[in-house]
Amino acid sequence: MKYYAVLDTNVIVSAMLRWRSVPGSLLELVFDGVIVPVLNEEIVAEYRNVLARPNST
Repeated sequence: MKYYAVLDTNVIVSAMLRWRSVPGSLLELVFDGVIVPVLNEEIVAEYRNVLARPNST
């Protein structure tokens, strides 16, 4: 069974910061093909904008 979901930018960032977490598990399901991300141009633009920001730490 496949699930379709919009993944908020916070999920992507949280997964990248801590893979062994709920957001990390969601991305693993995306990579395994269980979850199919639902995207449009605005979502992709937000991903690019947020992920291109300099690290504030």
